[in-house]
Amino acid sequence: MARALLTQGLCQLLETQVFIRCRQEDQQLVEQLIPASQAEYKTKVGKECAVLLDTNNWLSKDGCGGMEILAMKGKIKVDNTLEARLGMISEQIQPSIRGALFGANPNRKFFD
Repeated sequence: MARALLTQGLCQLLETQVFIRCRQEDQQLVEQLIPASQAEYKTKVGKECAVLLDTNNWLSKDGCGGMEILAMKGKIKVDNTLEARLGMISEQIQPSIRGALFGANPNRKFFD
């Protein structure tokens, strides 16, 4: 799962060099994932990508895990932390929760 998230992040950025931020206790796991993700990225995209672990800026120890993938000196970021992914899912299911709690609103034209 973690390797798929890393490969997905690399494919989203399509950069030649990226930095990864993770929790310090996840460092060994992430280092093991990098070569396989680079190979899968090269197979899918046909380009090389240098993936470097940012050991100067770790993610918070209070976080549940995941990683941030940064490109262009941190100007572009793919946030694949558990908190960020849960936030995206909660926004996506809000309409269904609203409907389950309050029922259908006849005045509502859009169901975002």
